[in-house]
Amino acid sequence: MERLHDLGGTTIAWGLNNTGVIVGQSWSAEFGEPRAVLWENGKIRELGTLRYDNRGRSEGRDVNDAGVVIGLTVINPQGRIHAFAWTDGQMYDLGTPPGKNESLALAINNLNQIVGWGTDGYPNNDAFIWEQGRGMQRLDELSAPNARWRFNVAWEINDAGQIVGNGYRLGDAGTTVGFLLSPVDPTMALAAPAPGRAGESNTITLTGATPGATVQFLYSRQGGGTRIPGCDLQQNALQLDSPTLIGTAIADANGTASITRNVPMIARGQYVLFQAVVPNECAISQLVVHQFE
Repeated sequence: MERLHDLGGTTIAWGLNNTGVIVGQSWSAEFGEPRAVLWENGKIRELGTLRYDNRGRSEGRDVNDAGVVIGLTVINPQGRIHAFAWTDGQMYDLGTPPGKNESLALAINNLNQIVGWGTDGYPNNDAFIWEQGRGMQRLDELSAPNARWRFNVAWEINDAGQIVGNGYRLGDAGTTVGFLLSPVDPTMALAAPAPGRAGESNTITLTGATPGATVQFLYSRQGGGTRIPGCDLQQNALQLDSPTLIGTAIADANGTASITRNVPMIARGQYVLFQAVVPNECAISQLVVHQFE
């Protein structure tokens, strides 16, 4: 065990990368508040804040292998907190999720994707992901439609883009559960049901499949996630909860497959979610949401 140097008071180490760089916070005798710090080669470095006079609180929460540090910092004398990214001696304000006035960055991967949470006062917390060129996005907005999930906090993200955190299903706010949110990579294109009317036969067509592949067509009333048998979650997963198999079809020489089924009148006015999958290839289509006339 090695004790880490401090700035004159209590220290907490929050994150460590594969090159041995450590980040955290240390109580500063100079500023009288905890400050974000970085430990490297046995030395401590104080990272400052985004307040105009460089005073106030900050915390270093994680660091990736490129040395990019993330955490939280005060931005004004009123004590408002924003997520930050620090690199090459410069601290940058990452902003807040839409509708929130404070944010905290908790983890970063080696693709510089950053996760954490924003708030405008407990319990109104929203988990976020920040990416270069896209800024800060709420995880609720990136999940499948009608998933009815509320993601409160994103605690960690790996290099595959998988995020873990805690949240709840709408209608069950008293039960907080952990979640694993995995990115999907659709490689096939699914068209909406045609003619799109209840009480008639409708055809769903898929393009972009491997010629000769067996395509499964699925539907559900609720978005979410379902594992594809034999496929790792880092390859792909369905964005449907409890999907029902409509039927299968063989893709032709052009990679096109279609299926026709009668849609009952009870479906009129209802939103239905569709997706196609080739299980032995772990290949999926994009999610289609359709309201039947």
